[in-house]
Amino acid sequence: MIPRIREKTLLEPSHIKPHCPGFEVIGVFNPGAVRFGDNIYLLARVAERPAEQRKGLVPSPRASSKEGALHVEIDWLPAPEEDSMDVRVHYFPGNRMRLTFISYLKLVTLDPGGFNVLSIDEGPALFPREEYEEFGIEDPRITYLEGTYYLTYVACSRGMGVSTALAETADFTRFTRHGIIFPMENKDVVILPEKAGGDYVAYHRPGGYYKFEYLSMQCARSRDLIHWGRHSHLLSPRRGLWDSDKLGGGAVPLKTPQGWLELYHGVSSVTEDDPIGVYRAGAALFDLDDPGKLIARSKIPVLSPDRPDEKRGFVPDVVFPTACIYDEDPEYVLLFCGVCDERVKVIKLALRDIMGSLDRPHT
Repeated sequence: MIPRIREKTLLEPSHIKPHCPGFEVIGVFNPGAVRFGDNIYLLARVAERPAEQRKGLVPSPRASSKEGALHVEIDWLPAPEEDSMDVRVHYFPGNRMRLTFISYLKLVTLDPGGFNVLSIDEGPALFPREEYEEFGIEDPRITYLEGTYYLTYVACSRGMGVSTALAETADFTRFTRHGIIFPMENKDVVILPEKAGGDYVAYHRPGGYYKFEYLSMQCARSRDLIHWGRHSHLLSPRRGLWDSDKLGGGAVPLKTPQGWLELYHGVSSVTEDDPIGVYRAGAALFDLDDPGKLIARSKIPVLSPDRPDEKRGFVPDVVFPTACIYDEDPEYVLLFCGVCDERVKVIKLALRDIMGSLDRPHT
């Protein structure tokens, strides 16, 4: 791993008031980040769940609209016969699942250095409203592209499963939703901040029930940011290494003189007793003119959950990179991570150290 120049926990559940009456906040994590004016804006995912418990039943919240009014309903479901090994979900017969919480996005303002919280907005910036968002809005990534801030996020619902949706904003006050752009099961979508060959480019990670190989990243292209095609393979897990079980996009790629730098997440040590595994962050470098062409890849992780606060939490052993921006000194970067599906941490890294971790090529 490479040295951490500086790090700080920015947000934790105690900093956030529940939005839904009778709920408790269990996590604020996995933020998108971008420089806006003189400061840094985060759109952080907030997860909250019903505080009430009922014997023999488990709660699953969902957003619902009746007579034009938006509210959150709680479905009380018969408790599964066996406890789930994954605290995030309830599993039911027929391989069906429901989330134990509902998620939305909250705007947080940081100072230009990225290590001090200036303000946390009172209400949500983006709350589940559409049918395809009924179980929550999760894990945003923010791309500044052609004068507009584009937001990709995971939308969960019964009808559309786990999909990725697109929204845009000019001021982080008003958002225009564009609906699902990568249907189920697809997440970890990051859109590059520049076109390549006249096309918009995105990295994404499809999933699904049938697997010929481990979950991998793909590259897609578009002419309008809505319709995506010309998919091609990007990165696969590597047996015996830190990203051996699955991987997916992390931060929006950062443009460097050497190429597009992608800080992605990789998972290892997945077992029947621990179906979640250990989440780490690594780096891959792609060609500036052809972002689907791999130049180099880190054989060792850039970050591992080796701090005490990264080993304990709602989901232990998780460092999940979701945003990377240049520091005020461009020889350094600020990496924003979700920690244990519970907290937000910012970590300052030297760009030269990240580049030094890359091997050529290592697919």
